[in-house]
Amino acid sequence: LSTFRKNWTIDPFCLYLYGLVLKEKGSENLARTVLVESVNSYPWNWNAWSELQSLCTTIDILNSLNLNNHWMKDFFLAGTYHELRMHSESLTQYEYLQSTFSFINYIQAQIAKAQYSLREFEQVEVIFEELLRIDPYPWTLMGHEYVEMKNTPAAVDAYRRTVDINPCDYRACAHDRFEEAEVYCTRLPDYTGPEVHYSSFSAVECTRNYDNHHCWISDESLDLVFAANFSVFAEASNGKEVDGELYI
Repeated sequence: LSTFRKNWTIDPFCLYLYGLVLKEKGSENLARTVLVESVNSYPWNWNAWSELQSLCTTIDILNSLNLNNHWMKDFFLAGTYHELRMHSESLTQYEYLQSTFSFINYIQAQIAKAQYSLREFEQVEVIFEELLRIDPYPWTLMGHEYVEMKNTPAAVDAYRRTVDINPCDYRACAHDRFEEAEVYCTRLPDYTGPEVHYSSFSAVECTRNYDNHHCWISDESLDLVFAANFSVFAEASNGKEVDGELYI
């Protein structure tokens, strides 16, 4: 890939792959340069923008990028500002995008997210109520946003509302069960009974079964949740753990 790039015989998608390789090898400066070349050549590859965003850990790095003007760049800047905790700049960028893409609920949700970070809670409530009026299904997106905010109980509630509206929305169902398992794990010090940990087992197994078909949650993550509860459940129920089996 390096040779093809030097000879100018590489397309934007191979540049994107080359950037991934460089990032994994720790060559972050060159990775940024290559990813910039990729998005400048083909700005509609959001995966390339996302990888570039992960390499922009400071505002100085962001400002040093030689990016062509494009509306995808505006989305990139808005998201990167948020990751850098520059919430006012992020809000300004999303409001600018809204003037062009006024029909996209995603932008409204991101505006609410930025305002939430700025503690403008009344405006956030108004936006989400309007989103729910227009489309009752953004509960899934709201659940995702709550996960990003580390507000797991609110995420669980949002996912359950999605399932109440559409029981066949397996994305929300799987997220719901996984986040529920995480809630139970965080409550281990406040143990109230074996049924709590049994519920987390159910959540883990439900999510694992979903993952077998859709492959978006790693077995390692699920095993951590399961292991965190297993020994406590065995002790609380006066059972014995023998070769990974629980006897009660």
